[in-house]
Formats: sequence, structure tokens, C-alpha cells
Amino acid sequence: MARKLASLFYEVTPTERLMVTITGPDDPFVAFDDMTLDVSEGVAFALTPQMFSGVGAHHVLNVILLFPADDEETKGFRIKIAGPDGKTIDIFKKTTPDIENTAKVQIMIRVR
Repeated sequence: MARKLASLFYEVTPTERLMVTITGPDDPFVAFDDMTLDVSEGVAFALTPQMFSGVGAHHVLNVILLFPADDEETKGFRIKIAGPDGKTIDIFKKTTPDIENTAKVQIMIRVR
């Protein structure tokens, strides 16, 4: 069963998928290991067993978030991680940028 091990660190079995939904003021830029994913704001996407390297593998999901320019007010971004059954495993919020108008969130996934 997919589960949270620590903040932004999750574990799945080789046959499970994780569902990720990123909501906020703009589309995020997302890369899974060295593969860029086409992701739209507010639309769930799946990390499938075919994307995982098998038992013992570790994967990285890099997410670049673009905050509005010109000090426009925003509630920030919300990243929801759900298991294969759609049940929420975790919700992470990023309310402020790290540098200029961008923020990076790195999510680790271990296959057990």
C-alpha cells in the first residue's frame, strides 16, 4: 500500500501508482527523474508502475512552481498525493516563492 514515510517522501510497491494533483495560480513544470511530464494546474496525473524501476529503486519528482509577478496576491500552490485507490496520502502547501517568483519542490519516491 502506498504510504508517506516523511515530508515529501513516499513509498509504493512495484504494482502501485501514485496520483498527483497540483493546484495554484499557474501550470507547474514537472520532471520525473529525467523525463519531463506534461502537467496542467488542477488536473491529476499518474506515476505508474511502468515509470518505476522496480524494487529498491528511488525516484525524484521535481516540481517548479511559478508564482504571479508584480506582488499579485495568491494563496500559493497545493500538491496532493493520492494512492491507487484515490485516497489522499498527503497534502503539501507552498505559499511563497523561494527565489524571485519561483519555488522548487522535490518529492522522493521509494519502490519497496
